Amino acid sequence: MNNNEDFSTMNQAESEMIYDELIATMRRKDPLIAEVFIRYHTYDCDAPEIAAELGIDKRKVYYLKEQGEQIRDRLMNR
Repeated sequence: MNNNEDFSTMNQAESEMIYDELIATMRRKDPLIAEVFIRYHTYDCDAPEIAAELGIDKRKVYYLKEQGEQIRDRLMNR
């Protein structure tokens, strides 16, 4: 393995650790925030689809998405 591969592996591991911390923080605040954030950003779902899957109002999905993005922004600006 050369230095570029070592750096790439380190960045991948670091990224996963940051993502795990982000999701854990969201889950501590409200598990639905994490669920909505994951569906938006990992599975590329839209609000009506998420609302139907979770059985909640579409407006609440938008609110939870915003909450998740605020948590992400706070963690990234530490």
